[in-house]
Amino acid sequence: MSLTSDLAATSNNKGIAARSVKTLHVAPMIRVSTPEFRAFVRILTKKATLWTEMVVDETLWYHRNDPGALQTYLGSLERTDSNDHEISAQQRNPIVCQLGGITPKHTAKATQIITAFGYDEINLNMDCPSARV
Repeated sequence: MSLTSDLAATSNNKGIAARSVKTLHVAPMIRVSTPEFRAFVRILTKKATLWTEMVVDETLWYHRNDPGALQTYLGSLERTDSNDHEISAQQRNPIVCQLGGITPKHTAKATQIITAFGYDEINLNMDCPSARV
């Protein structure tokens, strides 16, 4: 029995236990986890869980009334591919948006914005040491 299956079998957390132990997660990478990269990975496998680059809560809050800017930052749920073909939710999901921030109020508002974009999960990265957050 592997460590992963041991953890899944003994976990009281239904979210962790319910997760498939054979799921591949493509972690967030700055300037790599772009919509184009995620589309490429999705061609390779439909089973991987893809992650966005980190999105900063205050950036989303600042652009909350600008749909074009929000699409730029949260464009991971692409509506079309490079040939303008419609991409269904099943083709692009599962996908996790990584949200970074240090202000609980802005983080809460940002999660509401992200939720409207239809992500499967939001990963919170609070008090990130990066100067970009």
